[in-house]
Amino acid sequence: MRAKLFLLGVLVLAGCQQGNSTNFVSNVVTTPTKIQKIAFYYALSADCNSLGKTEVRIITPPSNGQLKIEFTDDFPSYRSGDQRFHCNSRRVPGTKVIFIPNPNFAGQETIVTEGFYPTGRAAKLTSNITVR
Repeated sequence: MRAKLFLLGVLVLAGCQQGNSTNFVSNVVTTPTKIQKIAFYYALSADCNSLGKTEVRIITPPSNGQLKIEFTDDFPSYRSGDQRFHCNSRRVPGTKVIFIPNPNFAGQETIVTEGFYPTGRAAKLTSNITVR
């Protein structure tokens, strides 16, 4: 049952792609002095309990800054209509990816991370970051 709930969330977020791995792209704009959250990986049941720890690997690191990966609580972002949408109002355990730009850097940066969920699924995220 838990795997089905997680799969539903992945399919909604991935535009109904199928398979054991999905790919996402995000575009982020930040400033040289801001520590920017890039992603928050989590896996929740319908009652907002964690399904377990999500491991995150850096596939392509930044060349003009650094990434920090930390296990912490943060707010999930389920879409309206998802049975876990109500979980968005509370902090839940997960793995946060943070980008810290080099001082005085301005320009484009692309990083790639991959999350491995306790359900056996994986999600790769390409983040296009503009620092200005």
